[in-house]
Amino acid sequence: MILKWALRDVWRSWRLSLFFVFNMSLGLTGTLSIEAFKESLQSFLRDNAKNILSADLTVSARRNLTDKELLLTRQIMKTVSPLHKESLVYEFFSMAGTGQGSSYFSTLVEVKAIDSSYPFYGTLTLESGEIITSDSPKSIMQGPFVWAYPELKHSMGLKKNDEITLGNLKLRVKDFVREDTTQTFRSSSMAPKIYIDRTLLKDSGLMQYGSTFNESFLYKVSANDPKAEIDEAQLTSLQKDLQQALTDPTVQINTAKTAGEDSGRQLKYLSDFLGLAAMIAIFLSSLGMAYIFQLFLSQKLKEIAIFRSLGLTPGQTLNLFVLQATILGLFAIIPSFFSAQIFIPLLSRMISLVTPFSILPRITFMTITFGSIVSILLSLLVCLPFIVQIRHLHPAQLLREEKSEFRLNRVQWWLFLPSLAVFWIFSILQSNSFKTGSIFFGALVCVIMALAFFGWVGLVGLDLLKPRRDWRINYSLKSLVRKKATSLSIFVTLGIGTLLVNLLPQLKESLNKDLTFDAASAVPSLFLFDIQEEQVDPVKAELLKKGLKFKTLSPLIRSRILKVNGEDYERRVESEARRTREEDQEVRTRNRGVNLSYRDQLSDTETIVEGRPFSKEYSPDQEYAEISVELRFADRIGLKIGDRVLFDVQGVGIPAEIVNFRRVKWTSFQPNFFILFQSGVLNEAPKTFIGILPHLEASFTQRVMSDLVQKFGNISMVDVSRLIKSILKLAEQMSWSLELMAALAFLAGYIVLYSIVRSQVRQRRWELNMLKILGAGAGSLRVYLLNEFLILSLAASVLGVGLSFLVSGLMMKFIFEAPIVFSFWWAGASVLMVPILASAVSYWASRTVLNETPAVLLRE
Repeated sequence: MILKWALRDVWRSWRLSLFFVFNMSLGLTGTLSIEAFKESLQSFLRDNAKNILSADLTVSARRNLTDKELLLTRQIMKTVSPLHKESLVYEFFSMAGTGQGSSYFSTLVEVKAIDSSYPFYGTLTLESGEIITSDSPKSIMQGPFVWAYPELKHSMGLKKNDEITLGNLKLRVKDFVREDTTQTFRSSSMAPKIYIDRTLLKDSGLMQYGSTFNESFLYKVSANDPKAEIDEAQLTSLQKDLQQALTDPTVQINTAKTAGEDSGRQLKYLSDFLGLAAMIAIFLSSLGMAYIFQLFLSQKLKEIAIFRSLGLTPGQTLNLFVLQATILGLFAIIPSFFSAQIFIPLLSRMISLVTPFSILPRITFMTITFGSIVSILLSLLVCLPFIVQIRHLHPAQLLREEKSEFRLNRVQWWLFLPSLAVFWIFSILQSNSFKTGSIFFGALVCVIMALAFFGWVGLVGLDLLKPRRDWRINYSLKSLVRKKATSLSIFVTLGIGTLLVNLLPQLKESLNKDLTFDAASAVPSLFLFDIQEEQVDPVKAELLKKGLKFKTLSPLIRSRILKVNGEDYERRVESEARRTREEDQEVRTRNRGVNLSYRDQLSDTETIVEGRPFSKEYSPDQEYAEISVELRFADRIGLKIGDRVLFDVQGVGIPAEIVNFRRVKWTSFQPNFFILFQSGVLNEAPKTFIGILPHLEASFTQRVMSDLVQKFGNISMVDVSRLIKSILKLAEQMSWSLELMAALAFLAGYIVLYSIVRSQVRQRRWELNMLKILGAGAGSLRVYLLNEFLILSLAASVLGVGLSFLVSGLMMKFIFEAPIVFSFWWAGASVLMVPILASAVSYWASRTVLNETPAVLLRE
């Protein structure tokens, strides 16, 4: 019976029900789309994990594995999988050049040196139509040849059979790669890739002491029974056996599953932020839902009194409206599904700009289930504070002749806490980070409180204004003041929407300013690495001929941490349980080598934030060398001031004590390090050098690169200006998807505005028609209503823009640590755009009632 009544009431109040469902569905659209994208990404990585890794399992390090490590690896592999296959691959960055003399041109490339077994899984499709698999013949093995990515056609002007220089090698372009299934999001970032025969490395001169490279042993694992296949559980067990045997955290052991997850990490971060943007749309939709449901209950007060008089208990009455909220939440998933089908292709197109592979998100049964749970839960929690008040209403009060109004008791603010708690938890789940989710939730609450406070102060101020001559302005101001709750709802909604559409442009303006530079900028033109110690003076001499010298030249010493405060610094084994993004970062930071350097004093891009400077140059009398640690690095692995760390530098143990933490401006592109030693400790250790050259004209930069590459083929160089352009382009492409989510939230805000305005105008039909009877024309009434919402929207847009300046400024200072620059053009456009759109929405929502004749209402 209660279900029948609930369905009947929902149907009878179909207009309000429709607005409720529409508000909820618009908020859910973004969430459904993001969940569909996450599921599709996970499915893609799961299905293509072996292709991405090119093997079942890899053992790799940013150095050569020792004979002991390699022996242990092969023993374990032979025990578990006697029929396994092994392939050895090297990956590193180097300079490739083409041409002769003054026409010589060089650029940075990512070199992948393979053997005849590569790849065990996946394929490379060449432009000639040749498909490269593990068993296929490989044309680059037939001579000094190279396969190149097609980007080099444009950057170097390469064609088939053209000759390129790579270190001491002269290679010919055998073919271009049309499709590479081993390509991941990470490998498409810094430089185009080329493939060469691994046996050529010996004569290349590229693999010298201290050179930056990655050595990977790839394994195709087979079960003892040739007819059986090894499953994921066995691979995981094998991975753990290898991790226990190879105790050095810098040695990475990856299965196809963990490598697939790692390769999609950047996209997962993007989906996290997209999910948070979708949360704002849900929040704005929830505001509209709360208002509509309150209005819905207000219209049902007489019916509630009748039901109670006929014997319906307070609990049954409560259940009736709980059921109605559940039904409305369940209905909302239907339009959400169809709107997501329209939204997903747009989102997918935006994301495809930053991915080397194609992901086609689709809504699955799990996505629908997730969306239904979210929709029903939010509907119940948003409506709960109003439904609970029904228990305290008495039939005698509701059946009085005077109009009853439904009001929420102010002392029961705690009824909103469950919905806020769920929203907080949902923010953490969407961001996969307790820290990020909590900061987002806290920032949103602070923004709402600021908007509500200033809105309330503004309404109090309006009440104190002297009456104006124009009755339309007086009526608008009085209407705003009399209906504070409605006015604040509209003010907060428009303020949040304005803040959101301004936040990304403000951040982009600051980041662009921080990364771009002019002739007087401190950002370098060239970043040189893998400079051998004996090459330092010859390189300096070569630069001096061109009137140049290193702006900074920093030594780089490779090491690993052995102990922290006397306890072994062991590998952090990756668990199967779900991890937060902070735990992911901690695992990756811990399971890597450490590059050390030393300086007499800090650079201008470093600042000590805790602790003291180095006391003096190292003395043999010191028990512990003094070290400085980058603040975020220390936070990730749990280091504190005063901790004592034992380093292994080329087999020599060096004890050190942390004396300070530094904040580093990484966007300066200076040679910065996580750990710095005081001078005098590592000065005699084997090392390579990293150097930077000051800002140069683009044509001169290329000339310097080409001349240095011809004389020092092992040295790699990064054109910083070109890298910055690539970073900005990638950031721009990624921001488009975030802006799409911001637009969705902005649209949700205007749907809320339409719902509130339309409901308000219908509630004020008697008032508006009475004004018509008293002589007010339709045009005057329209001006009266537009004044009301124009005042609200203009104030909300100004405050929203101001808050966007504040939030973006705080983010630039404490997160990006970059200079704060504001986009006043975009801010000014927003201040004009928001009131215009709000006025248009208000006009559209009120036109039906304003066009009514008073006779219609009087007949009713």
